[in-house]
Amino acid sequence: MREYRSVPQRRSSGRFAIGLLALSVVALTACSTLFPSPSAEPSAAVASATPSPTPTPTPRPLTDVRSVGVFGSSVAASGDFSGPGKSLVALLQDPVGDQSLKITIREPNADGETFSESTWLTSGPRSFNLSRAKFAVADVNFDGKDDLVALFDAGENRSKLLVFKSTGTAFMPPEQWWIGENYLWSRARYIMAGKFAANGHDAVLVAYQNESFDMRIHYFDSTGTAFTFGGTQGVYDSAPEQVDLSRVRFAVGRFTRTGGAQQLAALYQYPNARVRVNLFDPSPNGFRRREGRPRLAVHRSRWQRACPCL
Repeated sequence: MREYRSVPQRRSSGRFAIGLLALSVVALTACSTLFPSPSAEPSAAVASATPSPTPTPTPRPLTDVRSVGVFGSSVAASGDFSGPGKSLVALLQDPVGDQSLKITIREPNADGETFSESTWLTSGPRSFNLSRAKFAVADVNFDGKDDLVALFDAGENRSKLLVFKSTGTAFMPPEQWWIGENYLWSRARYIMAGKFAANGHDAVLVAYQNESFDMRIHYFDSTGTAFTFGGTQGVYDSAPEQVDLSRVRFAVGRFTRTGGAQQLAALYQYPNARVRVNLFDPSPNGFRRREGRPRLAVHRSRWQRACPCL
């Protein structure tokens, strides 16, 4: 054990307590001039210089807040299904497991803690297989009310885009707005929606996994009654050996601006615990990935350097 000669190695507990008390008194005495007496009244000059508190500004309401999540065998989606400025939650379920469909809407009550529930659509047995659908929320008929869009596995390498139009108080039965031959539902990993064009209308994006880890983003423009497919070349092509869509999560929003066309963000998780966030801007020639890619790095590996991925 190292010894310091300036400090005696043995002390009685009494001497130690007395010394500690003395140090405390010295410290309190030295600091007593820094604090005013509790009974002292502030001077007029100090009182007049004190600014009055500024009221907290009212938060700006969120707009175009949409989401879709899968919870077991059910799907929950949020959107302005009854019109702008009122976000609701739609719960899609197969109540008894017979391929029927029930869509209920949960609306927050005035107390902010409870919800009221109403049924907006029911269908009979074998009418809709919920496990063969991937959903997005969009206003595809431009009436100001969000609708549900389903990318549906129609079998035999075909996929359909079905639309559940909202009337504001109910969902209409699904309508077929597009069908694609040799469009594999299993390769269409993600379906998203947003306002990507100058006209401010919602369009649908599908992230499609081609062979050799080539990602294409397909674009479906809405005419108000049907979808127009932009082609298999897509509005973005990552090139082969670049993207494994099982490691990507997407988000739509305005991440670097407050107005104009919405952007697409992609979060990529590498096997070596490295994460990268990429941002895509829509343009007349398709989506362009921003240079100066933001990234959250944990560490690098040879695999990561060999595969830039996005």
